[in-house]
Amino acid sequence: MQQIFTLANLVTLVRLCLCFPIFYLLWTDQNKGLVIALFLAAALTDVLDGYLARKRNEVSAVGKLLDPVADKLLVVGTLVALTVRGSIPLLWIVLLAAKEASMLLGGLILLGTARRVIAARPLGKLATVVLVSGITGVLVGLDTLGRSLVGIGTLLSLGAGLDYLLLLLRNR
Repeated sequence: MQQIFTLANLVTLVRLCLCFPIFYLLWTDQNKGLVIALFLAAALTDVLDGYLARKRNEVSAVGKLLDPVADKLLVVGTLVALTVRGSIPLLWIVLLAAKEASMLLGGLILLGTARRVIAARPLGKLATVVLVSGITGVLVGLDTLGRSLVGIGTLLSLGAGLDYLLLLLRNR
């Protein structure tokens, strides 16, 4: 039986918990410096939990499920808040949210039918890095660069969604 309560999963839960103060501070337009610090801390937990899981042999089905959920909540939630503020075009977040919702539904179906979770793939990881970089750019005031990276990250994320779909179809 795999462990659920591991250090890697705890770090992922910290990322999930950091999302809510980030969203609140963005929505209320408070303390820009704290938003940046919390966002970067949350983003770094993504690197840390993966490292810990591999280093401590704590890779688990729970972690494979929880980690992308935490990533998506952080990225999509922050982008929604930035879209509401007018910093990000609405179309990008609509496309990204639709893709993420369909992947979540597909992942739940796969988990329910095949009892397995597909681990993160390279294109999806790259998309997350580019999106986080773009969000950071917008948060620190590099709007043009940040928006450009968010646009590129959105396209990469859509490509990653197609990659997962093709993988799923090949493994049926």
